[in-house]
Amino acid sequence: MVSTRFKPGVGGCEEETFQLSRQLIKQGHEVTVYTSDLLRTSPSFEYIRSKSNTFEGIPVRRLHAARLLDNYPVMPLLGTTLLAAKASIFHLHAYGSFASDIGALVASLRGIPYVISPHGYFPEISKRFDLKRKCYVTASTLTTLRKAKKVICESRWIARYFLRLVDPEKIVKIPLGISMEEWAKPPKGGILRKKLNLNTYTIACIGRVTEDKGFQYVIKSMPQVLKSFTETCLVVAGEDFGYMRELRALVDKLDIRDNVLFAILSRNEIRELYAEADIVAIPSLHGSLPTVALEAMACGKPIVATRVGGIPEELEDGANALLVEPTNHLQIAQAIVTLLGDKAQRRIISSNNLAKTTRYSWNYLAMQISKVYREAIEA
Repeated sequence: MVSTRFKPGVGGCEEETFQLSRQLIKQGHEVTVYTSDLLRTSPSFEYIRSKSNTFEGIPVRRLHAARLLDNYPVMPLLGTTLLAAKASIFHLHAYGSFASDIGALVASLRGIPYVISPHGYFPEISKRFDLKRKCYVTASTLTTLRKAKKVICESRWIARYFLRLVDPEKIVKIPLGISMEEWAKPPKGGILRKKLNLNTYTIACIGRVTEDKGFQYVIKSMPQVLKSFTETCLVVAGEDFGYMRELRALVDKLDIRDNVLFAILSRNEIRELYAEADIVAIPSLHGSLPTVALEAMACGKPIVATRVGGIPEELEDGANALLVEPTNHLQIAQAIVTLLGDKAQRRIISSNNLAKTTRYSWNYLAMQISKVYREAIEA
């Protein structure tokens, strides 16, 4: 596995690389993760202090990352390290990263097959698709992407971009997964409610606090929600990745400080928050189905989510969630009010989500990905 960041870093790529590595090891494969010493890159570079060469039983080689280029952390020793690595296949994570580019170069030099998990298509989600990014995409179609045996896309939304760049036969769609061991027995509610002094109804927004997560639109929806359900609390649970100040200022501007709580919670407390939540809001501005959606489904929670990226591919409107247009806080408010006022609909969505979760088991998905490995090696 080659990735820019890895656990304990927070993010979808970090979580997927971790869960996939863990399941592959359980299935008898030898896995080593080659990554940086970065904990995060936004709003500033922060490094992991631990020098351990394992994480929860997974062998990890952490190399120092330097910020030489914007949004492109460079690991000067990655190339020489991978040249000496024992491997029959490289799995490169995050298209558009130094880690995946160097991994592809080394694999090509050594004659080792490699596959790529893009984790999104960065020109699409970038605020600017300038000449530099256009040149990168053009060059990568001749190098990194051209020589990849497979491109593993987690949604059709991501796949449609890469269909323009690589042979369609290389595209494999395998969704993100969830650890069934962790979520098989969701925690009971009550503990966190007392600790945080939550109101009658609880709306949860969970994830890194960035502009792209869209939490600001749920906050904007709260005055409308409070007109119908005055005892409602919105909990924004996640680490600040450069947008917390703006969210707090918005709460102050709307004068809803008594109804919005910002919290940095442990993993166990996040599980408890799912148990407490009446609704999980996922107001993303773009992207595939986030891990938060899978966790909410595993806990049988009704979801309000935006109709963007890969979300409508996996969440059926009315069956698994109420879907709204991105940035539309009035639609978000209406969806929340609808669900809070209709206990029967919440029960139906809860039942549907619990039943659907099994298809996202990492044990099953790891077997699918290992099949992709075998095909790449034998090609």
